[in-house]
Amino acid sequence: MDIVLDYLKCNIDAEASIYEWNAKEILRLQIAGNYDFYFVSVLDSNFLLIKPKENMTIRIIKIQIEYIKEKTGYDLALLLENSTPYRTKKILEERIPFISVNRQMYLPFMALQIRSRQEKKQETEVHDKFTAATQLMYLYMLYQDTCIFGAEELAKDLKVSVMTILRGMNELEQIGLVYHDIAGQTKRKKIFKCIYKKDYYRLGKLYLQNPVRNSIYVKYIPQSIEVYKGGLFALSEQTMLGEPEHEIYAVDGKQGLRFQDLIVTKEQALEEGLPEVQLMKYNIGLLAKQGCVDPITLIKSLNKKDERIEIAIVEMVGDREWFL
Repeated sequence: MDIVLDYLKCNIDAEASIYEWNAKEILRLQIAGNYDFYFVSVLDSNFLLIKPKENMTIRIIKIQIEYIKEKTGYDLALLLENSTPYRTKKILEERIPFISVNRQMYLPFMALQIRSRQEKKQETEVHDKFTAATQLMYLYMLYQDTCIFGAEELAKDLKVSVMTILRGMNELEQIGLVYHDIAGQTKRKKIFKCIYKKDYYRLGKLYLQNPVRNSIYVKYIPQSIEVYKGGLFALSEQTMLGEPEHEIYAVDGKQGLRFQDLIVTKEQALEEGLPEVQLMKYNIGLLAKQGCVDPITLIKSLNKKDERIEIAIVEMVGDREWFL
């Protein structure tokens, strides 16, 4: 706890002190076992600093803090380590006192709040929308049964570099969609874990971009090019929605040059019922099922949605727990 003590001495009180505190004599063993407890003296005030031993929801932490405060009679503050801007924001909204070393300190029982410039800079670095690579990662993890992922395994599955995965994970972690633990014999391997899938989808969908880079119309689809049904064509395949007037296919945007000699005008295509090809920003083949693009890529590719389309979307995705 030396780093915490140095932070308190530097920012509040040069005479501050901190030492371990035995909670098992006062609290239920289950609650006492959830945290490491420290007794803090600063500016003639005393409070308990608690460090969660494992990841818990903010709602559970708030309930347990109230219980500990009632049983001990002390004010409490939460020690945050590797907290994301999103999680820190939610903790502030719940008015939970906390210390995040070298970033931010919120101790309302001492009428004290300190925030570093570095923390403000990190929050502004969160993108308004996912990058294409991060969106691919986000969707891939959404569709998996597990919530635990290793960077090397993801890089292999998505056919990208480990560096690309780590950049994307940093983006997701800043938003608050994933967090990481350190594992392995060298204690250097990061294991990433998604938050509860409903929250993962609910929060992450705000950052989704339209996956279509460009649309072209072609005379026909060569058999040598791997394409997937997309847009309303894919939606009609999976629901009771009627088929559109022309077929719509999606393909990895890198394949666009292979259609160069087959392109026709939109007017000709609509008149003759020729296919539309959506050139996508990421490799949608890694997410496709049964010849169709994945549900969220499909939804985000639709420029217009009327009532019948919205009903079809619910029919297509509605049985997935995270979508409800």
